[in-house]
Formats: sequence, structure tokens, C-alpha cells
Amino acid sequence: MVKCKHCGSSVKEKYRHQCNKCKNIRARDRIRWYQIEKKYGITKQQYQQLYDKQNGCCAICGRHSSEFKRALNIDHRHGGPKKGEITGLLCWPCNGRLIGRHHDSELFQKAAEYLRGGTTWYVPEKKKKKRKKKTALTH
Repeated sequence: MVKCKHCGSSVKEKYRHQCNKCKNIRARDRIRWYQIEKKYGITKQQYQQLYDKQNGCCAICGRHSSEFKRALNIDHRHGGPKKGEITGLLCWPCNGRLIGRHHDSELFQKAAEYLRGGTTWYVPEKKKKKRKKKTALTH
């Protein structure tokens, strides 16, 4: 019986080196990073650099990513002259609901300082899809 190279459980087929559970986890991870690179233009290594630079913490509230079920979100500018610039990694409350959930003036000061900064990495612009020209039907 062959053992899974990741978790050590037994694998039925001799030619496989990982169990179905480990195979599925790795496939989801590959898909996630493919989508992140396509949407934000950064690799897993660049995300890790940013994560390490922030010590694994949200750039605004400073809470560690281990306090959350989700990974830190990639935040970027949505308008202005630096549109698309990746500004840092945020926890989901700071990224999506900062004003609605927090009423701490120090937190808003940290948010203002965060918004003044940046990474100089930019999200690639979306390519516009070419539409097929409609041809008139002749009878």
C-alpha cells in the first residue's frame, strides 16, 4: 500500500502519491492563486512578501490573520491618479465594513495613515472583450 506524501494516509492506486483529500486541497489552492494573479497581478510570493512586511496583521487594525477564518484581503485603490495600486492586506471587517462596525477614532487615524501609503504594485487593467458584429439576416 502506498502512503500519501502529504498526510501519510494510505492510497489505493500504486501510481498515485497523494490521497483524494490532499489532491483536492492543492487543486483549490492552485485555482485560488491563479485567480488572485489574474485579478490583482500579484503572485503567491508577492502576497507572502506583503504578508511578512505587515507581520501577518491587518494594515489598519493590526489584528493578526490567525484571528480570522479568512485570509487577509488584497486592498487596492479604486480611483484617482493611483487607481489600481495595491495598498496592503486588510482583514475583512476593515476592508468591507470599517465605518459601520468600528467607532474608534484611533482606528480611523490608522486607516487615514494606511490610505496615504501604498506598495507601488498595480492591479492590471481588465482587457475588454471584443464583441462579434451582428449581421443582418436577409431573406
